[in-house]
Amino acid sequence: MFTSTMRHLTAVVLRRDSEAVSRELLKVGLLDFVRIEEFLPEGASSFERGSEAEKGGEKSASRLRDDRLRIENLTSSMPGFSLKTAPLSVETVPDLDIDEIENGLNHLAAGLQEIRNRQRELNQELMKLDDLRHHFELPGEGPDPGGIEKLARREDSFISVRTGSIVPGFRVQARERIHRFPSVLMDLPEREGRLPLMVISLRRDSREILSILEEYGWREEKLPEAGGQKHHVEALKELESRKEALRKQQQAAAEEYKGMLEDKRSRLQEQWASLAVHEKLIQIRSNFSHTERTVLFTGWVPADKTSSLEAVIRKASNSRCWIEWHEAGEVRTSTGGKVPAPVELHNPGFLKPFEMLVENYAIPEYGSVDPTPFVAVAFLSMFGLMFADAGQGLVLILIGLLGPRLIPGIAGKMRRLFTLIAYCGAAAVVSGTLFGSWFGRPWLPPLWFNYHALVSGHSSGNPAVRSVYDILFITIVFGIAVLATGLLLNWINLFKKRDWFSLTFEKGGILGAWIYAWGIYAAFFFAGSGYRELPSDAVLLAGFGIPALLLFFKHPIHRLRHRTKGAGLGFTAIMTFLMEWIVELLEIFSGYLANTLSFMRVAGLGIAHVSLMTAFDQIASMASPSGSFSFWSLLILLTGNILVIALEGLSAGIQSLRLNYYEFFSKYFTGSGRAYAPISLRSSM
Repeated sequence: MFTSTMRHLTAVVLRRDSEAVSRELLKVGLLDFVRIEEFLPEGASSFERGSEAEKGGEKSASRLRDDRLRIENLTSSMPGFSLKTAPLSVETVPDLDIDEIENGLNHLAAGLQEIRNRQRELNQELMKLDDLRHHFELPGEGPDPGGIEKLARREDSFISVRTGSIVPGFRVQARERIHRFPSVLMDLPEREGRLPLMVISLRRDSREILSILEEYGWREEKLPEAGGQKHHVEALKELESRKEALRKQQQAAAEEYKGMLEDKRSRLQEQWASLAVHEKLIQIRSNFSHTERTVLFTGWVPADKTSSLEAVIRKASNSRCWIEWHEAGEVRTSTGGKVPAPVELHNPGFLKPFEMLVENYAIPEYGSVDPTPFVAVAFLSMFGLMFADAGQGLVLILIGLLGPRLIPGIAGKMRRLFTLIAYCGAAAVVSGTLFGSWFGRPWLPPLWFNYHALVSGHSSGNPAVRSVYDILFITIVFGIAVLATGLLLNWINLFKKRDWFSLTFEKGGILGAWIYAWGIYAAFFFAGSGYRELPSDAVLLAGFGIPALLLFFKHPIHRLRHRTKGAGLGFTAIMTFLMEWIVELLEIFSGYLANTLSFMRVAGLGIAHVSLMTAFDQIASMASPSGSFSFWSLLILLTGNILVIALEGLSAGIQSLRLNYYEFFSKYFTGSGRAYAPISLRSSM
């Protein structure tokens, strides 16, 4: 029910054993390190910082991290391959030669960059040819029936066409140089010892192309065999042929890039694992403090893991060690609260998605109630009431189960998010079964009442639920139960901390809850009388007067407990107490009223969900007046369900989260904790 109990370790081992100890500490991955400067600032000057610093360890750690990230970036383009899913092991990791790794990475990166440059050049060539191809046709008309030359003579044309001849024997050289520009070079039948050519290019490149042609004895002339629709079509074919050749070169470059990475896959995997393990070892050793012959380190461990960790340290050091354990309270007292114990939320695997919701808000205070199980119940109950459809819930379950399988490489929080979606779907199936809703239609009779019929103005089938106001009443009662649970958890936390003052006088304490409880009674009494009378004066005095009077003494008692020299109880102080008392009472009354009424949004979202499905059902009926399902009516229902699942599902999730964070958590949650973060092979890099 509470966060895990932590114990503080202080250990000293011989300097010669520090390497073996650091490897075993990484292997078990249990110690959340605390630097000696934090734990014992006045004695930190007696120690040296770790030997890694003396050897340039911080620089080495930076090199390891940079090289590890380089490997991750290089392999990020490999589909279905994730370095982080590979198991890490202290025993099997090879010795590290960082210079060799960097040389290999530099060589690989250079080879890959060469291929990328080639791909970029090919892509630029394709874009140029596409630009030329774009101008080969008249807008909206296709190829000019008058031929390519007629198209080039148009004032609005971007095409330049030259016909002439060059000296024979220079065909290949001329073609290679001219093809650096977006162009088409068409060979015509040789005659009179000259090689006739038709050169088609963009007008902006015509000067450069002409200068190249002149180097090969270009003689511009009118060629009778050039022009016409035939050559226009042949030019298009030539252009498409060049584009196809470039695409094949692109594909070959992509295959070469992929093959180069595939050849290095296993080697990169080994190097990444070696870098990751050695980086973590340096991270561990950076927390060591040294004397001439010994190494000291401190940190936090879950209480149920202390024996196993101590055994590991003694084995790694051959019992040449000194170990001391302290309770969290002892450390907090001795350090003046400067070294708080970290927080571990220890829950079964099926509750891990809800741990994610808690940690997303804040880390709870050490030693307080672990809110995860309560968040799970509250969140799913709220979602189910707002998204009450069994059929749509089944869709969410399928999304939650199939999502991680369809998306390669998904892990961590994203996998937990899909699990949470499946849980929400299960909650919707339960509530939809209670309310008899299956894809917005009453395919099966409800187990509680018919939500759709009630919202549509018909009988719900349950005499206890007769109108929409009864739905609002149900959600208000649900909200009261959630708030009462929050107050009870707050009392448990305060009792555990022995904070009797807050337990008595705070808004979430006994007096605040006393006023809230009697406020609920008075509201139900008033509503039960037909909104005509309130409880008796004696009841109101007992429910509101006595706790309000007792709250008046909150600030005077607080001043006496934290009395400062010269602080008196003059007129100004009394008036201050009076104003603070009035403000506090207003905050209690208005705050609890707002918190309770806020749960009406559960009914509001639920009614909106039913109304949307009813609207789509009516539109589908209009599309099929005969009463039977037609193609269009089925399409409307399918579209409606997709929209409702996407929009209403998201809205219900957000509102459930909001009610947990701002109504439930505000009653008991103190987010002042620090997450337990041991250095281990399982922790993220």
